[in-house]
Amino acid sequence: MVVQKKRTGILGLVVGLFVVISLIYLISKVGGSDTIESTLDITKTVQEEVLPDEAVIIFSIVTLDKEINSAITANSKINNRLIEAFDEEYEVETTRYTVREKQEWNREQEKYEMLGFEVVNTVKVTTDNIDRAGTIIEDGVSLGANRVDRIFFQLSEDLRKTTKNDLLKKAVKEARLDANNIAKLSGTKVKRIIQIRPNDNSFYPVFERSAGLAMDESAKVAPMIAPGEQTVSYSISFQFEIK
Repeated sequence: MVVQKKRTGILGLVVGLFVVISLIYLISKVGGSDTIESTLDITKTVQEEVLPDEAVIIFSIVTLDKEINSAITANSKINNRLIEAFDEEYEVETTRYTVREKQEWNREQEKYEMLGFEVVNTVKVTTDNIDRAGTIIEDGVSLGANRVDRIFFQLSEDLRKTTKNDLLKKAVKEARLDANNIAKLSGTKVKRIIQIRPNDNSFYPVFERSAGLAMDESAKVAPMIAPGEQTVSYSISFQFEIK
């Protein structure tokens, strides 16, 4: 009876070990199916020519007076006229407002002379009707703005999203082609894309810009300003599994 029990115990131990080994083997096979043996990294920078759909005009309202309150009041009146004229149709915002003493060097007396207090109010006007950029400049000057600091065209948020998506599709297509060519030359095959890393800091349009313009009310004809296409770039990194 003792010998029989020992044989039974040994047999159970052997069977148990076999089951454990079998389970380990099966787990390793299942786990190994997702093991990535080799990878290929490719970075693509793609570009597209896009016609901007927004115009931005930045005005400066500059007033000068011996009395600070008079300089501020005069500036505010012009600013209010611009807002009343533009606010309903365009996006208007104040981007900078400064008040400072303005001095001028007197060469004869070799000292600075106080000219008064200068108030500078910078107003940004954005429109999705880019054909009206020249008219906005004309209207702003007639309302009292005495400087046009910048004029440029840009992509709206919706157009930026659409363009970014188009460039991503283009980059995926080109990256797959490059990966297949490299794999073919190296005697391997591309299995799948395992990672996509867009570099959002690399997505940018090259804005068309113009220099500032000194304007006055004698400019009776609205300037003709037409945007050209802008080059938009986007860089995306891909990692492929190869076998």
